[in-house]
Amino acid sequence: AELDQLKAALRGVPMIDIHAPFDNYDVSFVSPNPRVLQASLDELEATLEVARAVGAQTVTLHTGSTATRIGPDREWACFRKVLPEIDRLAGRYGVRIGAELTSHYEILDEAHTQHVGLTLDVAHILLAGGADYGGYGSLGRIIERFAPRVFHMHIHDCDGQRDHLALGAGVIDFGDVIAALVRIGYQGGLGLELNPERVHTPAEALRCAAWLRERIREEQARAAP
Repeated sequence: AELDQLKAALRGVPMIDIHAPFDNYDVSFVSPNPRVLQASLDELEATLEVARAVGAQTVTLHTGSTATRIGPDREWACFRKVLPEIDRLAGRYGVRIGAELTSHYEILDEAHTQHVGLTLDVAHILLAGGADYGGYGSLGRIIERFAPRVFHMHIHDCDGQRDHLALGAGVIDFGDVIAALVRIGYQGGLGLELNPERVHTPAEALRCAAWLRERIREEQARAAP
């Protein structure tokens, strides 16, 4: 009954992204414990089942964390090892998975994933990689470098300390982001992730959406032959 209610609420929504559970040691794709990994895969499969039922195009996934002190290199090795199974699950359910990575984007190329790409969160990439965006120089360069892998985008502003701000309230260069998306012919979704404690009214959120649409139209017109 709840699934039917959800499907009814989403009817007519052109682009649906579902966020898989995260920020919980019970859901971790970087754990060295095979039982934790299997439980996490089971939880992801349940999410993919709902995603398929409601017609979602993408599921966003966090790699998670682990209480085991193994260091970042081994964490990435654990994620690399489980990626083929994540890819198979996505293929089985016909839903693309966007891994919300803020570094090591090339791991998806190395694993040759077919159904797992990237959900690029513009503010989280800034917070994780600093002003040079982890050595790539700009968000636009990351978008263009990994263009075939960019499945979904999380859009919100950041002032260097706080994120999920209204667009224009921080330091994100949205002109650079939008220009890159137009150059690569991006066809995925743009999800506004606005914190209601920082974007206080629905009207303010709608203004962000309208501003974003207008900037996209302007850039498309500028880039047209």
